[in-house]
Amino acid sequence: MAATSEQAKANNRRISLESYYNYKAHGICWKCKTRWVEPGRTYCEICKRKVKAEADRRDPGREKRKAYCRGRTARLIEAGLCVTCGRVPAREGKRQCAKCASKKNEANRMRRLKQRVREGRA
Repeated sequence: MAATSEQAKANNRRISLESYYNYKAHGICWKCKTRWVEPGRTYCEICKRKVKAEADRRDPGREKRKAYCRGRTARLIEAGLCVTCGRVPAREGKRQCAKCASKKNEANRMRRLKQRVREGRA
C-alpha cells in the first residue's frame, strides 16, 4: 500500500512540474493560470503582490533581515572576504573563497541532477 501512495505522490509531483513548465513556457502566470507574465517571470503582477503579502504576513522580519544580509554582503566584498563564510579572503576577482565555491558547485551539481531525475531526463 505504501508503494502505491509513493507512486501517486511521484506522479502528482511529475504532473505538477510538467504543468509548471508548460505555463512558464507559454508566459502564463503559474498561480492564477489566467494572466500573462513578463518574460522570465513566473507570476503576474497581481499574484506577485499576493505572494509578497503572504510572505510578509508569515515572516514580518523578512525585509529587515534582507536589508541586513545585503549590508553584510557589501561589507564583506569591500573588505575582500568570502561572502559565504566571511572569514577567508575571496579568490582574485571572485566573491567566494575556494572552499565555499567548491561546496556551492557540488550542491548545484546535485540540485541539477535531482531536477533531471524528477523530469525524467537523467
